[in-house]
Amino acid sequence: MSRLILPRNYTERPALDLRKHAFRRQHKGILVFGTWLRNPMGDYRPCLAFGPANEPVRRWEPCVVRLDSAWMFSEEVGDADRATVELMEYAEAMGWNQFDSNDLIKILSAIRDCLADLKNMPAEPPLETKSIGDAKMVDTTSGRVIEHQEVTDRV
Repeated sequence: MSRLILPRNYTERPALDLRKHAFRRQHKGILVFGTWLRNPMGDYRPCLAFGPANEPVRRWEPCVVRLDSAWMFSEEVGDADRATVELMEYAEAMGWNQFDSNDLIKILSAIRDCLADLKNMPAEPPLETKSIGDAKMVDTTSGRVIEHQEVTDRV
């Protein structure tokens, strides 16, 4: 499992925001989010973020499966050796026994259950919009409002 090392100026927006997710699923004691990981350049990539379902999410250090490395968990084209190493690291990060095959199978099953949804996620999270004002088109002769629109800023 690769750890994310983030630059100090990374405080504007988090690299991983679990409040924004395409799906949220619980599977055999694991809570899985289909969400987006932001890289230092500001680009987003779909990923799975998961942790133990019996703990509050705010206490997690989420385990992350990026879209570009998700293939290794696939039954069809996966790499069992690489996947096992990752699964052991995920189990340890979740406070589970990294040598218990049942725990590893639970994690693998949760990942595999979400692979199709991960592949079909939008490339970026939906943009937030913030209202910054109103725009009115007024007929200057009558003073009547012809059109009224909210002005938003996408954050």
